[in-house]
Amino acid sequence: MPYLRRTRERLAETFGVEAEALALAGTPAAEIVRWATDRNADLVCLTTHGRTGLARAFLGSVAEQVLRTAPCAVMVRRIVGVGVPETVGHPAK
Repeated sequence: MPYLRRTRERLAETFGVEAEALALAGTPAAEIVRWATDRNADLVCLTTHGRTGLARAFLGSVAEQVLRTAPCAVMVRRIVGVGVPETVGHPAK
């Protein structure tokens, strides 16, 4: 939430964009679409890791599910320069 709040403030100060920072509980894509539907949102903005191949098959794509089912426009930006593990699975215990 602190990161989201800072991002919201930066959007307002820099671009005059009104945004809301919140955390939802449940299946990510379904909750994002439900929230957008309930509020008659004009736009949903989200980021994606841009995974492909096996990682995408195991983890799925929240961005793709939102793109396919959202009641409004969706803007997706790929995360660049963030260390994302290349393997899928649980750490050894």
